[in-house]
Amino acid sequence: MLTLRRAGQALISVATLVLAGCGARSINQVLADPAKYRNTSVTVKGTVAESASVMGRGAYRITDGGQGLWVITTGGAPRTGARVNVTGRL
Repeated sequence: MLTLRRAGQALISVATLVLAGCGARSINQVLADPAKYRNTSVTVKGTVAESASVMGRGAYRITDGGQGLWVITTGGAPRTGARVNVTGRL
């Protein structure tokens, strides 16, 4: 019983540490070292500066502190001015 309880506590601790390292990156962090994020899943945060949707597909530009990235999606694009977290591959 005690071993199962300790295993549960250890699992919660490990999950907390892993999730703490998975937070959204700023666009500046990604653009400062793009090779570090290439071919990996990365989450960036920003404000939608421009957006367009056509037939259920979308493209929008997110900005954060003067830096910006274009996002292409198979879903619609959020409205201009929306604060978003986007997860994708570089």
